[in-house]
Amino acid sequence: MMRRKIGVIVAGALLALSLSVSGCGTQKEEAPQTEKAPSIAHVALYMAPVTDWDPAIAANTENQVFLNTYETLLKYESETDSFKPVLATEYTKSADGLVWTFKLRQGVKFHDGTDFNADAVKFSIDRTMRMKKGASYIWSVVKEIKVIDADTVQFTLTEPAPLDIIASSSQAALIYSPTAVGQDDQKGTDWFTQGNICGTGPYMLQSQVAGNGVVLTRFEDYWGGWSGNHFDKVVFKLVGENSSRRQLIESGEADVATNLLPDDLIALQSNPNVQVVISDAYKSVTAFLNTQKEPLKNKLVRQAIAFSFPYDGYVKYVKLGQFGSIGVDPLLPKGLWGALDQNPYTYDLEKAKDLLEEAGYAEGELKISVTNLAGTDDRKKTLELWKSELAKIGVTLDIQNMQSDAMLALARRPNADERQDIIVLGNWPDIISPMSYYASQVKSSGSWSFSYFTSPEIDQEIDAANAMSGIDRAKAEEMFQAIGKKVAEECITINFGDDKSVMVLNKNFKGFKPNSGYESVVFMYDCYREE
Repeated sequence: MMRRKIGVIVAGALLALSLSVSGCGTQKEEAPQTEKAPSIAHVALYMAPVTDWDPAIAANTENQVFLNTYETLLKYESETDSFKPVLATEYTKSADGLVWTFKLRQGVKFHDGTDFNADAVKFSIDRTMRMKKGASYIWSVVKEIKVIDADTVQFTLTEPAPLDIIASSSQAALIYSPTAVGQDDQKGTDWFTQGNICGTGPYMLQSQVAGNGVVLTRFEDYWGGWSGNHFDKVVFKLVGENSSRRQLIESGEADVATNLLPDDLIALQSNPNVQVVISDAYKSVTAFLNTQKEPLKNKLVRQAIAFSFPYDGYVKYVKLGQFGSIGVDPLLPKGLWGALDQNPYTYDLEKAKDLLEEAGYAEGELKISVTNLAGTDDRKKTLELWKSELAKIGVTLDIQNMQSDAMLALARRPNADERQDIIVLGNWPDIISPMSYYASQVKSSGSWSFSYFTSPEIDQEIDAANAMSGIDRAKAEEMFQAIGKKVAEECITINFGDDKSVMVLNKNFKGFKPNSGYESVVFMYDCYREE
């Protein structure tokens, strides 16, 4: 009970902070409304709401807050595989896919009162590209951004690319106020880092406690207006313990709770005061196999390890049959265009034994290390399950649960022999394209290519498929699937399974619509509390 009270006290304290604490502008104070209290949504998060305040850099946990305060040119709708106009009302592309022209929404204001226009789009994307951080690589094909007039902006590319997908990304595609940020990139970052936000979204920053909580209040001049039912304020609170998040949602003190464990989700499904919303998602858990270090340098050993993984067990015993499914591709999530129709690797210990024997390894000779992020209970349970299966074919799995910084430092050591044999990471796309995976995790230059696989031929094929996606997506899908078969044959990754997206909501919380393009994001403007 004490933990529950502490959470509410902190949330209340956040709301009490004045508007001047953070933000990029003020708005007229409304007269006290004694007849109706403001409608406030409380969100219990498993990680800090914001770890990096600069939208040109942020690439971690910020989406919940940023996608309610900033906006993109377009919004991807996963249900229809289409794009919804946001800051852009329409767009066209040239026949060769090299020139994209966006007509912009008129009458839009940033939170500091600055007018939104083509100059603001150019400023934001140019700065994000120039800084070369976070997910800025998504704009690597952009040669020039030209302001045609106040309401028209044109992108010229070095090669064809699906700029509508890129412009709808939850990372590196957010538009921010040039007035608030200024022309000096580093000073702009310094300003953001003080705990500031200045977008065009429906909510603006009211206050924040670093690494702990964020309070948003509605932006009165939002272009969408405020007719109908909406929350007036949103409180995002770090509640690190799984049991505490469950308590808050059960007691009704939280409207939304994220990342609860499967056992708790099963229990909550029978609670009439709670909604457990399960949907398909573009997310998975991926094991990257070190192709530059023995014994996994041997492709036959990698394939044997892939055949030893208990794919059914992951779904049945870790995800309890409801919160995950068997993957169809060793890397890409099911449902993402370009994914294979069937994973060539299944649980088959006899096949695994035969491959190890063919590779020249006798039973009991192999010992393999795997690193995993500490605190990920589902993954730890999975690795223990896998360890027991590997033991049946004489392979010892050494599980090392590490903090993120240490785990990534080990993975990036210059000497391949000093790195782990396998690293396990959660996996989701920056943009809704196979390129998000292949560019960062397969290409030789990929920043997350922890299999250390190199193939100039496949690198060229990946670039060609991406270029085709800007002209003919159906043809690009065929090309990516052909690449997927080659990558699967090399067996550089193992997909544990495709995880479902699960949001736990108060029974009176209405308007939430899952969108696999924006994992775990609640677009608060669309939501309200049913009284």
